Amino acid sequence: MTSDDNTSAGSSNTAAEVRGMVKSTSAELLEDIALNVKHEVPRPESADSKQLWANWKDKTTSSCMAKVTDSQYVLESVLPCIKWMRSYDKSNLLTDIIAGLTVGIMIIPQSMSYAKLAGLPVEYGLYSALLPVFTYAVWGSSRQLAVGPVALVSLLLSTGLTKIIDPENADGTIDDDKQAIYNTLAIETAFLVGIVYLIMGFLQLGFVTILLSHAVISGFTTGAAIIIGFSQLKYFFGYDVERADRLHEMIENLFHDIEDFDWRTFVMGCAMLAILMFMKNAGKTYPKLKWMRPLGPLTVTVLSIAVTWGASIDIPIVDYIPEGLPPFTGADIKLNDTGDLVTPIISITIVGFMESIAIAKQLASKHKYEIDSSQELIGLGMSNFVGALFGSYPITGSFSRSAVNHEAGAKSGISAIVTATLVGMILLLLTPIFEEMVS
Repeated sequence: MTSDDNTSAGSSNTAAEVRGMVKSTSAELLEDIALNVKHEVPRPESADSKQLWANWKDKTTSSCMAKVTDSQYVLESVLPCIKWMRSYDKSNLLTDIIAGLTVGIMIIPQSMSYAKLAGLPVEYGLYSALLPVFTYAVWGSSRQLAVGPVALVSLLLSTGLTKIIDPENADGTIDDDKQAIYNTLAIETAFLVGIVYLIMGFLQLGFVTILLSHAVISGFTTGAAIIIGFSQLKYFFGYDVERADRLHEMIENLFHDIEDFDWRTFVMGCAMLAILMFMKNAGKTYPKLKWMRPLGPLTVTVLSIAVTWGASIDIPIVDYIPEGLPPFTGADIKLNDTGDLVTPIISITIVGFMESIAIAKQLASKHKYEIDSSQELIGLGMSNFVGALFGSYPITGSFSRSAVNHEAGAKSGISAIVTATLVGMILLLLTPIFEEMVS
């Protein structure tokens, strides 16, 4: 008999033994069932819930204590800027300074324009581009995000506050007393938005960004862009247009007083817009001309000042900007109208955070580091909170300025510090120059 035959025979014997054991066991079980005999099934020892809780508590406590005793962890939690400062490469200092100056050149005319869109005097835009930018550099987690006044938040603020009090009279003039109340409400809104951001950040609610779909945000942004565009047409036409909440009413009001059309203002506005769009598109299309994109707003500002001052053209200009750093406005925050401010606070908080975190995460992925959404809430919260104490209205991250900051080579929050420093110097020394800018 061969070895294969032996193996087959052994397998057959084994299979027969197994079948025999199964039949025997089955017979015994049937007999036990008939006699109602019960067998105790061995169970693994159950875990003691108290012991499990004690083990989890000890493990969690030891982990937390390790973090608390770690001075580096504590410092980075209180001041996130410590994280990038520890690993900062001094060779990046020059590019950070250039990026900061570039964004500063953009934010000066932009912030004044956005303040007008928000229904505020132009200096509030500059105030919002100073301390909030400094503050974000310390508490924000993004190294390229450029915060400050933005068009969408300015529109939301204007829409919300004019329902409470409208400083503009029927004839287009401004009531100074109503304007003062309006300005205070804008500061209070920034203060409360900052509080809401801070609470959300401390509760680790950064995950709320997943609750709003891209389609919702895109549709809202597109609609806001159309409304913003139509709201600015009155400055091109050269006459006052009655404010309206609905698009068709805005168009109707725009053509109601068309006989007051000022062709000089229209030509000036269209020429400046053409220059701005040309420099922006040329900078995006041709890499060698990328320097033109950030210089567009400054070029338009300088040209408009030169034309209105040199040619003495009678068109609306800014006329007056208070000189000096922003005053302390914390004492003006009374919070008597908190109930009326709920709607603008909620809309600005949600839209502002979505806009900011979207660009922050995109830039962070390009620079290969991670963004903590909850820390971003704290960074934006501190920026709005501190800014409100010194004349700022609500701010958030800007798509256009953040993109320019990235393209200019920003590597850290130093670029934001440089930007804020430039704005501070303008407020201290050069506000009379910008008073001749076209309004």
